[in-house]
Amino acid sequence: MQKYEVFINRHCLTFTNNQSVNISNTFQYGGGFDWQPIFLMFEQNDPLDITVIAIDLESCWRHFRSQFLEIRAAGGLVVNKDNLLFIFRNGKWDLPKGKMEAKEEVEETAVREVQEECSMTNLELVKKLIHTYHIYKLKGSWVFKQTDWFLMKSSQETGFVPQVEEGIEIVKWIAPNELQECLENSYETISRVVQSYLLSIDIASGKN
Repeated sequence: MQKYEVFINRHCLTFTNNQSVNISNTFQYGGGFDWQPIFLMFEQNDPLDITVIAIDLESCWRHFRSQFLEIRAAGGLVVNKDNLLFIFRNGKWDLPKGKMEAKEEVEETAVREVQEECSMTNLELVKKLIHTYHIYKLKGSWVFKQTDWFLMKSSQETGFVPQVEEGIEIVKWIAPNELQECLENSYETISRVVQSYLLSIDIASGKN
């Protein structure tokens, strides 16, 4: 079974080719499919998640993405021993990330954004983690953003300077016993990034 997940706030729009899905708020993709009822549900802040079922999943996915202005971004999950680096922006705990610039490789974007938003001088890019998708409205138009996330390491413990012009108030190492509370005031995409990292640790240690 294949699937894609797109988030708006903490709601999830799932695309799948699993024809046996039997849940509420399910749409069957086909010729002449109209996306407006789904957009309307998001605009009304419907609390339920939505699933779109498609036999030709890739065609459905391309059609969906064609409805939007697309933005590509990249960011980093920085680790120091067992601690994870978070920023506090716009009332939420977040990870440093930002838009790609012209002629920039996605890895360069990720490192640059972490350096700029946190004032980090000691940073090592380790590997690609995952990419996440989310949609939002900007000046009345829907925007689709793909963010590529990279695992990074740093031994820098202090000296962080939040990039206040980007709305960042705090840069902080989050200890394992603080992580759950932090994620409860974050975004679902950020939770997925952290989950992917924790899963990779479990796999490496032989827990799975």
